[in-house]
Amino acid sequence: ESQVKILDFGLAKLVERPRTGDEIETQTYRETAHTRSGMVVGTIAYMSPEQAAGRDVDHRTDIFSLGIVIYQMLTGRRPFDGASQVDTLHAIIHDPAPPFQGIPPGLGDILERALAKDPRERYQHAGALELDLKRETRDSKQAPAALPSVAARWQTAALLSMAMLLLAVGVIGWLTVVRRAAPKENSAAAQTILTQLTNYGGTETSGAISPDGRSFAFVSDHGGTPDIWLRQLSGGEPVRLTNDAAAETDIVFAPDGETIYFTRNENGSPSIWRMGVLGGQRRKVLDGARAPAPSPDGRSIAYSYLDSERAFELTLAVKQLDGGGVRILARGLAGGVLSARSAWSPDSRKLAYSQANLFTPSNLFVVDAGSGKVQQVTRFTRSNQGVSNYAWLPDNRHLAVTYVPVSRQQAANDLGILDAEDGSISRLTLSPAGNFGSLSLSADGSRLLATATRVEREIWKVPVGPDPDANGRAAVRVLDNTQDPMWAFVSKDGRTLLFSNSLTGSRNLWIMPLDRSSPARQVTAIAGEAVSHSSLSPDGKQVAFASTASGNSDIWIQNVDGSDLRQLTDGAAASAWPVWSPDGRSIVFAAQRGGSWETKVISPSGGKAEKLVDGFFRGDWIRQPGGRGTWIVTSFDGGGLRLLDVEKRAVLWEDRRHGGGLSLPMFSPDGATVSIPVLDGRDREAIWVFETATGKSRPAVRFSEPFRIFFRASWVNDGKAFIVNRYRNISHIVLFDRFWLDSEVRH
Repeated sequence: ESQVKILDFGLAKLVERPRTGDEIETQTYRETAHTRSGMVVGTIAYMSPEQAAGRDVDHRTDIFSLGIVIYQMLTGRRPFDGASQVDTLHAIIHDPAPPFQGIPPGLGDILERALAKDPRERYQHAGALELDLKRETRDSKQAPAALPSVAARWQTAALLSMAMLLLAVGVIGWLTVVRRAAPKENSAAAQTILTQLTNYGGTETSGAISPDGRSFAFVSDHGGTPDIWLRQLSGGEPVRLTNDAAAETDIVFAPDGETIYFTRNENGSPSIWRMGVLGGQRRKVLDGARAPAPSPDGRSIAYSYLDSERAFELTLAVKQLDGGGVRILARGLAGGVLSARSAWSPDSRKLAYSQANLFTPSNLFVVDAGSGKVQQVTRFTRSNQGVSNYAWLPDNRHLAVTYVPVSRQQAANDLGILDAEDGSISRLTLSPAGNFGSLSLSADGSRLLATATRVEREIWKVPVGPDPDANGRAAVRVLDNTQDPMWAFVSKDGRTLLFSNSLTGSRNLWIMPLDRSSPARQVTAIAGEAVSHSSLSPDGKQVAFASTASGNSDIWIQNVDGSDLRQLTDGAAASAWPVWSPDGRSIVFAAQRGGSWETKVISPSGGKAEKLVDGFFRGDWIRQPGGRGTWIVTSFDGGGLRLLDVEKRAVLWEDRRHGGGLSLPMFSPDGATVSIPVLDGRDREAIWVFETATGKSRPAVRFSEPFRIFFRASWVNDGKAFIVNRYRNISHIVLFDRFWLDSEVRH
């Protein structure tokens, strides 16, 4: 009599004949091979009201069913019963829970909450029910009371078996995680309609939808320069709201839908501005800030700014719009090439933000705007995994997110629904290429706006003559977009091109002579888009590269014939940008641990890496002209330029005026000058050169097309030309209509 057995064979049997009486409790329905909204599926006597009515269910349905089991164990009867199936369903949906006579008051209170008709009035988590049951079990053992004879047998068995009930709660907790991980139907993924809204012959970015879901603002260059435009979702001609030389981005509507906030970048300095949706006078809100996020209650604005002491990192702050003070909520946000945007919950109580560094995972955090308490929501652990864009849904619990679920370089992100309470993500899209960004939701969550982006990459050769503009116009293509070349590196003799592409399904390193005397051939064969920055040894026989094959960004080495693949670094620090020393006996690279960067060197034969200097490295290594030592040139702090004497471990000079973004300096063959790509005007790339002896600089190439340069301008033809890896983003605004519809709207 003291044994309790839990048996569950699932929804496995198709009912072939009606049953009556006591058979009702074991009867199961199954209409099709797959359950869907509107179906009545399950054991009737143990259904929840929402399940019996064919409405959407979640983990709280399991809590109701467990309440029925507890009640039956304590009383010997079910709380909701009828003479027929229909009567039982009616009782579950409409009848109040029966009196808890003969049940200890503590257990009665637990049952009353577990059997609430409205899921919002039940236990919201299995863990809370488990704690109450444990507490009641403990109290019952410490102070046993005489049980009424009518229920003595059942309650004794129940109390002796409470451990089994707690085990059942644990199972329900596990099922809760599984159920949350599955796509929720009220995300309306199956009903969502995807529409491309813009295609004006240029590039459209930074889309933002109005709170009422009827109009949207975006940045487009189809008018000649990238400016802010406004259009109705239903169609019509867009209205130009800005027309100036500054770059606008990070558009967001104010809660009233009548004002637009945005970031304005001018001469490399960001600031936050606001203006009416019908245009008119613009007003600066904050200097030195970016990524505005006005709170839904209209009282505050969140924003981020670059931390002057930590490269690539941002600080999240909140300012009262009525002129109140500024509060710092978080430091070390994802900076540099990662997302800087924060997002308010609809109740204006919480802010979501991402936290990461280069080559580390990007995790989502939620901070309480009042108390400052921070909760880590996601727990990605591998390099380049994580959440990049996010927008809260109306329930104050879920967010629409873009994320990369695996550790890959240049991986396309997916769109999903994130549960902010348990960190689970329900994937809604699965794309092998392209990315979604700048997520923006209407106030009711039914319409999601996003920027859909793909990248075109090419390799060009550019002459170095006296006229920078003429040099840019005379550039010729070496490899087109069909090769998808990236991270190009040219050997020191200017004859061999090393680059990565994804022609075989996974991005790997390829090599070819620049004169095209023989076709390109594959060097590495590592699965999973795990190969990135690379360089050739001085003799051209080996290649060093960064890879996330281990889950962390590490330095690897291999012969160019495909043999002798070895991992050189293996630790908590993320390592990147390997470059060989002039004698080929060392490799310099950047190592990051906890947000701090170091420049390290390691032998190609392996061993322990040694710190060369503090600070970031992304550059080149050469013998001093006419000297016995060597120099390293590197970008630093996300934009400056630094020349180092390696043997003396001393900084010879720095220049903070130039560089920025994806800049990587390279020595000329004679070491007299250094090349570096810089942004010269709005989305127009240029190449500047610096004299190593003096630090003096001048422009060498100016491009007129809206292409950017991937990192390097490598010298070829004895310093008379450059090889550059150019790219441009092709992006448009897309709409996911009927994105999130609650059950009341759908039924």
